[in-house]
Formats: sequence, C-alpha cells, structure tokens
Amino acid sequence: MKKIIIALCAALLLVRLTPPTLQAQTAVQCEAEYQVQAGDTLASIAAETLNDPLAFPVLVVLANAVLDDAYTNIDDPNVIEEGWTLCIPSEEDVPELLAQADPAVQAVARQAGIVVPPPLEETLWVLVGYGTPDDLTLVQPGSVVTAQFSADGTLTGSAGCNTYNTSFEFGRNDSLTIQPAATTRVFCEGLMDQEQFYLAALEQATAYQITPEGFLEIEYSTGRLSSQSLFFVAGQADLKNTQWVLQRFGDPEALQAVEPATTITAVFTGPADSNEGTLVGFGGCNRYTTGFTTEADQITVEPVAATMMACAVGGEQEAAYLALLQEAESFQITGKQLQLTGPNGVLIYSSINLPLEQVLWTLESFGAPAAQEPVSGESDITALFVPSNEATDDEAV
Repeated sequence: MKKIIIALCAALLLVRLTPPTLQAQTAVQCEAEYQVQAGDTLASIAAETLNDPLAFPVLVVLANAVLDDAYTNIDDPNVIEEGWTLCIPSEEDVPELLAQADPAVQAVARQAGIVVPPPLEETLWVLVGYGTPDDLTLVQPGSVVTAQFSADGTLTGSAGCNTYNTSFEFGRNDSLTIQPAATTRVFCEGLMDQEQFYLAALEQATAYQITPEGFLEIEYSTGRLSSQSLFFVAGQADLKNTQWVLQRFGDPEALQAVEPATTITAVFTGPADSNEGTLVGFGGCNRYTTGFTTEADQITVEPVAATMMACAVGGEQEAAYLALLQEAESFQITGKQLQLTGPNGVLIYSSINLPLEQVLWTLESFGAPAAQEPVSGESDITALFVPSNEATDDEAV
C-alpha cells in the first residue's frame, strides 16, 4: 500500500476538532482500505495509514470523501468501532479533498508541506496569460488583470484598465457561465485590445478547474468546437519586503511608460506588524532611501536622500518619479500591482517577487548593466526554468 506521508505540527492538538464536511463530495477511488481493530484510535490508525498519529483530522477528511456505502464515514472523531472499513484515497485525490476541508485542517496541512489549492471563491486571481499551454499569450507588462468570485454569485475585478462586475453560475462537472460585464469607461493607451479580449473571453466561459498546484484555468469557447483558457495565479503582494518595479506614472488620464532600458524600483522594508519603515530603491540613475509611515490605505513618504550621479538617460524621469513619490498620500494593492496616489499623479508598480522555476520569463532588455538595450517589440524572447537537470528556453515570434 502506497502511503501518504504527512508530517503535522504539534499545534494541531490545539485545534478543537469538529467533524469536517466537504462542500460538495467528490467521487474518489480507494487506493487502500483499513479494517478497524479492537483498541484502535484515530491517532493509531493515522500512524498506520498516514505515517503520523497527529494526522487524524486529515484522515477524517479523506475517509469521509468516499460515496461508497461499503465504507464507513466518521461522524464523531472520538467514536471508532471495531469492524468499520475506512477508505484511504490515493495521493492524487488529496489536494482536491483538502481544498474543500475545514480551514483548520487546511492550515495544519499547509504547515506539513501539503499543497492545498485555494478555493475559487473569495480568492483574488491574477491573470498571467491566455490561449493554450503550447501557445500562451502573456499579459502585457505593466497591466494587472484580476478576477474575484464571491459566494453570492458576483464576479468583480480589474480588466487591466477598467474595473468590471458581473455574475456567474456553476453547473455540473465544473461548468461555468459568466454574464456580460458592466465596466467603468476609462481609456488606457495600449491596453484596450487586451481588455476587450479578456472581457469577451469571460462571456464565452464554459468550464473551470483549479489545478493541484493552485492555478485557476477558465476555459472559453473560440468557436468551431474549439476552446482556449485564461490562466490565473492566486495571490496578493504585500506592501513590505516586496520588490516593486515602476511600470507607469504621471497623470492617471495620460500615464507615461517608464523609458526603455531604465528601471525604477522601490522596496518598503520593516516589520510586518509595524506601520513604519524604510523605503529604498533605484530611481533609474541614483539609489535613494527614505522613511515612510502607513495608516490603513494612507501613506506618508519622508524627504528622499539620494546619490548624486549624473546620467545621460533617465535623469529627468528620475526627478519626476522622486517628486511624485514624496507627494504620495495613499496606496492600493491589486494582485501584484501597487499604486501610489498623490495630488499631482500616480505611480504604478508591479511585483517581481517570483520563484526562478516554473515561471515563464520574458526578456525586456540586455547588455551591460549601465547600457541596457531594449528587446525589439516585434518578438518575445522567453525562458522557462524547470526543476530538472536541464533548463529549457523558447523564442516565440
């Protein structure tokens, strides 16, 4: 019998255990079964089947997932009877089953290193691309497209420029129907085609799945019995200790893109439980540092101290950036995007806190650190690092 190895921390003993129930039971196959013997307890059965006596809450979730009457469901974790037959599902079923389990069980499972996919509802999903895995179109740099499904059947988010809201409905076999969306009416140069495509794809949604790795894929019809998918990741970046890279700045109605071959960064440092800290970064020519304080969504940035190098490229842009930075009054984080807003304009950053592996990287510039050249806009050069002995790269035109 292949055993599911689960290591759970002792904090589990502090959780008041109630019988976990699934939101919607899923038919699973029993990879193994256990016949309850005299003197057995849930802890001893967990030690036998899952290699850890503290894994008994997970054991309850797994045993109760089976729909076959030949197996016994555990209604009270304190009551185990001789002769019961418990179903032990396969490792492949564990992520999906735990995704529907009680949050306390999920928390302990995560501490044990078990992947628990996020739920579709109440998770902020950030679009990374669309199409097919073999022909993926990435979201335009500097734009953040999000989707948040609520338990009341509403779907809201940012389409990259405008916010939108609509309603959705689940069907059988993970089918999904999304109604036409209502949006705000702001115009963003260079983003409208992507936004219209995204909203149209949502309207054509037919199904969804959350992968064991925690990605959301929404399948949409492209006609002629063919379909493609929108690919999302779950997450919302933190203001502090995140590497923020400026994408656009200036008047919200006429945003400017960062000059080619220049990079402007900001890192807000300090304890997570403190409302103040130090802000450090690179303005495109000089390094800078200052202090900051926050209160709810309000922010105050102290006068900046910076090095005094002269640069042929990026000097004026840096001056404009630092002026807007010191005037910032509020901040908003949407997925992987940070916006600082002040009386004379906004600063829009994106987070680059990503793992090296299993992320499709797109080359933006190359050359010596002080003389970067932008990549031609006619091609996308990408690299994918995979967890094996070899890394593969790809160039798509």
